[in-house]
Amino acid sequence: MRLSRRTRLAGVGLVAAASLTLAACGGGSDDSGSDSGNVITVYGTNPQNPLIPTATNEVGGGDPLNNLFAGLVSYKTDGSVEN
Repeated sequence: MRLSRRTRLAGVGLVAAASLTLAACGGGSDDSGSDSGNVITVYGTNPQNPLIPTATNEVGGGDPLNNLFAGLVSYKTDGSVEN
């Protein structure tokens, strides 16, 4: 059986279109796991949870938060408020 040039060209085009369609549907990984290049270490501890000030209650997360976010007030050694 001999195929015409037009039929072969149509077949190659169909295979190419199917390959591109399947490659576009493959998608990459949406994994948002921790990246080893983005590690925050303060005083030798790493936070267990994301650094959200209202949701962090462990020492490993509290130490970095104290260094990242300034408090509204600080206190002098005699106990007076300093702004």
